[in-house]
Amino acid sequence: MNPTLILVRHGETALNTERRIRGWMDVHINEDTKAVIARTASRLSLFPLHNPLVSSDLTRAKETAEIIADDNFLEIELDERWRPWDVGFMTGMKLEEVIPAMNRYIDNPREEVPGGESFNKFFLRVKDAFREEVAAVVAQPEEVRVVVTHSRNIEAVRYFVTGDKKTLVQANSVAPGCATSWQIISGKLVEILVGDPASHEEKRDVEPANPES
Repeated sequence: MNPTLILVRHGETALNTERRIRGWMDVHINEDTKAVIARTASRLSLFPLHNPLVSSDLTRAKETAEIIADDNFLEIELDERWRPWDVGFMTGMKLEEVIPAMNRYIDNPREEVPGGESFNKFFLRVKDAFREEVAAVVAQPEEVRVVVTHSRNIEAVRYFVTGDKKTLVQANSVAPGCATSWQIISGKLVEILVGDPASHEEKRDVEPANPES
Protein backbone atom coordinates (compact mmCIF):
# COMPACT_ATOMS: atom_id res chain seq x y z
CA MET A 1 0.00 0.00 0.00
CA ASN A 2 1.03 3.61 -0.37
CA PRO A 3 2.68 5.18 2.69
CA THR A 4 -0.24 6.78 4.55
CA LEU A 5 -0.63 9.27 7.39
CA ILE A 6 -4.11 10.00 8.76
CA LEU A 7 -4.88 13.26 10.56
CA VAL A 8 -7.97 13.25 12.77
CA ARG A 9 -9.56 16.48 13.93
CA HIS A 10 -10.62 16.36 17.58
CA GLY A 11 -14.31 16.08 18.40
CA GLU A 12 -16.64 19.02 18.77
CA THR A 13 -16.62 21.19 21.91
CA ALA A 14 -19.03 23.81 23.21
CA LEU A 15 -16.66 26.47 21.85
CA ASN A 16 -16.87 24.91 18.37
CA THR A 17 -20.65 25.21 18.34
CA GLU A 18 -20.35 28.88 19.38
CA ARG A 19 -17.67 29.48 16.70
CA ARG A 20 -15.21 30.61 19.35
CA ILE A 21 -11.43 30.27 19.01
CA ARG A 22 -10.14 27.44 21.20
CA GLY A 23 -6.39 27.94 20.93
CA TRP A 24 -4.69 26.42 23.96
CA MET A 25 -7.83 26.66 26.12
CA ASP A 26 -8.33 23.18 27.57
CA VAL A 27 -11.94 22.12 26.99
CA HIS A 28 -13.77 18.80 26.81
CA ILE A 29 -15.52 17.32 23.79
CA ASN A 30 -19.31 17.17 23.97
CA GLU A 31 -21.39 13.99 24.19
CA ASP A 32 -22.93 14.20 20.71
CA THR A 33 -19.56 14.21 18.98
CA LYS A 34 -18.58 10.85 20.48
CA ALA A 35 -20.75 9.02 17.94
CA VAL A 36 -18.95 10.82 15.10
CA ILE A 37 -15.57 9.86 16.53
CA ALA A 38 -16.73 6.25 16.92
CA ARG A 39 -17.63 6.13 13.23
CA THR A 40 -14.19 7.50 12.37
CA ALA A 41 -12.61 4.89 14.64
CA SER A 42 -14.56 2.18 12.83
CA ARG A 43 -13.28 3.41 9.44
CA LEU A 44 -9.74 3.45 10.78
CA SER A 45 -10.08 -0.20 11.83
CA LEU A 46 -9.96 -1.07 8.12
CA PHE A 47 -6.30 0.02 8.03
CA PRO A 48 -3.23 -1.73 9.47
CA LEU A 49 -2.63 0.91 12.11
CA HIS A 50 0.69 1.71 13.73
CA ASN A 51 0.76 1.43 17.51
CA PRO A 52 0.78 3.89 19.25
CA LEU A 53 -1.30 6.61 17.67
CA VAL A 54 -0.08 10.16 18.27
CA SER A 55 -2.18 12.90 19.82
CA SER A 56 -1.98 16.52 20.84
CA ASP A 57 -1.77 16.73 24.63
CA LEU A 58 -4.81 19.00 25.01
CA THR A 59 -7.89 17.41 26.59
CA ARG A 60 -10.19 17.59 23.57
CA ALA A 61 -7.62 15.78 21.44
CA LYS A 62 -6.82 13.22 24.15
CA GLU A 63 -10.51 12.40 24.63
CA THR A 64 -10.86 11.90 20.88
CA ALA A 65 -7.72 9.75 20.76
CA GLU A 66 -8.99 7.59 23.63
CA ILE A 67 -12.14 6.64 21.70
CA ILE A 68 -10.10 5.73 18.61
CA ALA A 69 -7.46 3.90 20.63
CA ASP A 70 -10.00 1.87 22.61
CA ASP A 71 -11.81 0.81 19.45
CA ASN A 72 -8.57 -0.23 17.73
CA PHE A 73 -6.60 -1.60 20.72
CA LEU A 74 -3.94 1.09 20.46
CA GLU A 75 -1.85 3.01 22.93
CA ILE A 76 -1.53 6.81 22.81
CA GLU A 77 1.63 8.88 22.54
CA LEU A 78 1.20 12.56 23.40
CA ASP A 79 3.10 15.14 21.37
CA GLU A 80 2.65 18.82 22.20
CA ARG A 81 3.91 19.83 18.75
CA TRP A 82 0.43 18.89 17.50
CA ARG A 83 -1.17 21.55 19.72
CA PRO A 84 -2.98 24.29 17.80
CA TRP A 85 -1.73 27.82 17.29
CA ASP A 86 -1.52 29.64 20.64
CA VAL A 87 -3.46 32.72 19.62
CA GLY A 88 -3.15 34.45 22.99
CA PHE A 89 -5.61 37.33 23.40
CA MET A 90 -7.85 35.92 20.65
CA THR A 91 -8.60 32.76 22.65
CA GLY A 92 -12.30 32.45 23.44
CA MET A 93 -13.33 35.20 21.04
CA LYS A 94 -15.75 34.61 18.18
CA LEU A 95 -14.09 33.79 14.88
CA GLU A 96 -15.69 36.67 13.00
CA GLU A 97 -14.31 39.10 15.59
CA VAL A 98 -10.69 38.02 15.11
CA ILE A 99 -10.46 37.38 11.36
CA PRO A 100 -8.68 40.70 10.60
CA ALA A 101 -6.17 40.23 13.44
CA MET A 102 -5.56 36.59 12.59
CA ASN A 103 -4.91 37.44 8.94
CA ARG A 104 -2.47 40.14 10.03
CA TYR A 105 -0.43 37.70 12.13
CA ILE A 106 -0.44 35.14 9.30
CA ASP A 107 0.77 37.82 6.88
CA ASN A 108 3.42 38.91 9.41
CA PRO A 109 4.47 35.44 10.62
CA ARG A 110 7.35 36.53 12.86
CA GLU A 111 5.18 38.88 14.93
CA GLU A 112 4.29 37.33 18.27
CA VAL A 113 0.63 37.30 19.26
CA PRO A 114 0.28 39.00 22.68
CA GLY A 115 -0.11 36.24 25.23
CA GLY A 116 0.56 33.58 22.59
CA GLU A 117 3.02 32.68 19.86
CA SER A 118 3.87 33.89 16.37
CA PHE A 119 2.37 32.10 13.39
CA ASN A 120 5.89 31.17 12.35
CA LYS A 121 6.57 29.37 15.64
CA PHE A 122 3.32 27.43 15.29
CA PHE A 123 3.87 26.61 11.64
CA LEU A 124 7.46 25.44 12.10
CA ARG A 125 6.63 23.05 14.94
CA VAL A 126 3.72 21.55 12.98
CA LYS A 127 5.94 21.23 9.92
CA ASP A 128 8.59 19.47 12.01
CA ALA A 129 6.07 17.02 13.49
CA PHE A 130 4.47 16.34 10.10
CA ARG A 131 7.79 15.70 8.35
CA GLU A 132 8.73 13.29 11.14
CA GLU A 133 5.49 11.34 10.64
CA VAL A 134 5.93 11.29 6.86
CA ALA A 135 9.46 9.93 7.26
CA ALA A 136 8.06 7.21 9.54
CA VAL A 137 5.42 6.06 7.05
CA VAL A 138 8.03 6.01 4.29
CA ALA A 139 10.22 3.80 6.48
CA GLN A 140 7.30 1.51 7.37
CA PRO A 141 4.75 1.76 4.53
CA GLU A 142 2.95 -1.38 5.69
CA GLU A 143 1.59 0.55 8.70
CA VAL A 144 -0.77 3.53 8.63
CA ARG A 145 0.06 6.19 11.21
CA VAL A 146 -2.66 8.22 12.93
CA VAL A 147 -2.36 11.66 14.54
CA VAL A 148 -5.20 13.31 16.48
CA THR A 149 -4.82 17.06 16.25
CA HIS A 150 -6.66 20.35 15.68
CA SER A 151 -8.31 22.06 12.72
CA ARG A 152 -5.68 24.73 12.20
CA ASN A 153 -2.92 22.11 12.32
CA ILE A 154 -4.62 20.25 9.48
CA GLU A 155 -4.76 23.50 7.51
CA ALA A 156 -1.11 24.26 8.36
CA VAL A 157 -0.12 20.88 6.93
CA ARG A 158 -2.06 21.68 3.77
CA TYR A 159 -0.29 25.06 3.58
CA PHE A 160 3.08 23.33 4.01
CA VAL A 161 2.38 20.90 1.17
CA THR A 162 0.55 23.19 -1.25
CA GLY A 163 1.57 26.75 -0.32
CA ASP A 164 -2.13 27.69 -0.22
CA LYS A 165 -3.05 29.53 2.99
CA LYS A 166 -6.60 30.61 2.15
CA THR A 167 -8.14 28.10 4.62
CA LEU A 168 -5.86 28.90 7.56
CA VAL A 169 -8.30 31.30 9.24
CA GLN A 170 -11.65 29.52 8.77
CA ALA A 171 -9.97 26.12 9.40
CA ASN A 172 -13.11 24.07 8.76
CA SER A 173 -12.27 21.81 5.83
CA VAL A 174 -12.41 18.72 8.07
CA ALA A 175 -15.41 18.39 10.38
CA PRO A 176 -14.90 17.75 14.12
CA GLY A 177 -14.22 14.09 14.81
CA CYS A 178 -13.49 13.34 11.16
CA ALA A 179 -10.25 12.66 9.31
CA THR A 180 -8.20 13.27 6.22
CA SER A 181 -5.19 11.32 5.00
CA TRP A 182 -1.96 12.06 3.19
CA GLN A 183 -0.61 9.33 0.93
CA ILE A 184 2.67 9.29 -0.94
CA ILE A 185 1.96 8.30 -4.54
CA SER A 186 4.78 8.37 -7.09
CA GLY A 187 6.83 10.55 -4.77
CA LYS A 188 4.04 13.11 -4.30
CA LEU A 189 1.88 13.83 -1.27
CA VAL A 190 -1.80 13.42 -2.12
CA GLU A 191 -4.63 14.31 0.26
CA ILE A 192 -7.44 11.76 0.35
CA LEU A 193 -10.53 11.97 2.56
CA VAL A 194 -10.83 8.91 4.79
CA GLY A 195 -13.74 6.74 3.69
CA ASP A 196 -14.03 8.53 0.34
CA PRO A 197 -11.07 7.48 -1.85
CA ALA A 198 -12.69 9.01 -4.93
CA SER A 199 -12.42 12.47 -3.38
CA HIS A 200 -8.85 13.73 -3.36
CA GLU A 201 -6.62 16.64 -4.16
CA GLU A 202 -4.17 16.85 -7.03
CA LYS A 203 -0.73 15.37 -6.51
CA ARG A 204 1.46 17.80 -4.58
CA ASP A 205 5.20 18.11 -4.11
CA VAL A 206 6.48 17.63 -0.57
CA GLU A 207 8.47 20.87 -0.68
CA PRO A 208 7.52 23.37 2.05
CA ALA A 209 6.05 26.77 1.44
CA ASN A 210 8.06 29.71 2.68
CA PRO A 211 6.75 30.35 6.22
CA GLU A 212 7.83 33.96 6.02
CA SER A 213 6.01 34.80 2.82
